[in-house]
Amino acid sequence: MSQLDQAKTDYKAILDSKDDWSVDVTVTNPITAQTVTIAGHGMTHHLKFDLDKGQAVNSRQSHITLSIDSLVDAGYTLFDANNKVALYKHNVSFSGDNYYITEFFPDLTLNIVTCILSVKNN
Repeated sequence: MSQLDQAKTDYKAILDSKDDWSVDVTVTNPITAQTVTIAGHGMTHHLKFDLDKGQAVNSRQSHITLSIDSLVDAGYTLFDANNKVALYKHNVSFSGDNYYITEFFPDLTLNIVTCILSVKNN
């Protein structure tokens, strides 16, 4: 096994490990209503820096990191017709909070995707 293949395997194992690093993350396509729940790394920060004033401000910022392989294995459609990751505005919930994806950054080398989230107002 190459070092890259080992890194992919290790990263997926970390993201899929609900006992240690990950939480249950539910992802829903807003158009098709397709829903899956997989393990992923979710985090919310409550501190941001105002770059204009150089001061800390209270602000909620959340992101998740998911294994692309785990999404595919669960049957979730995350690629568009051009075979590009397309998750914009998909709904996400973890740790009791609801969000939608505003930005996503796929890493096709490690087969992961990090998504920046905004709070979903119902």
